[in-house]
Amino acid sequence: EAGAIRKGWTSMSDDQWDLLEAERAAPAAGSQPDLFDGQVPVVSAPEPKPRRSARKKSLSEVLNG
Repeated sequence: EAGAIRKGWTSMSDDQWDLLEAERAAPAAGSQPDLFDGQVPVVSAPEPKPRRSARKKSLSEVLNG
């Protein structure tokens, strides 16, 4: 109520209320688009990495090169 009193809405005529309703019911100009409205580029799936040899190196092979 305090906001309406501050805006002077308590003493508006029917025409003023109709004008306010039309203003509030219209979509905002330049409004933010919806997240799903835009086109998203499709990215191909990543290529699988080549497999390493199945045999693991021993600790001495790793340390001695």
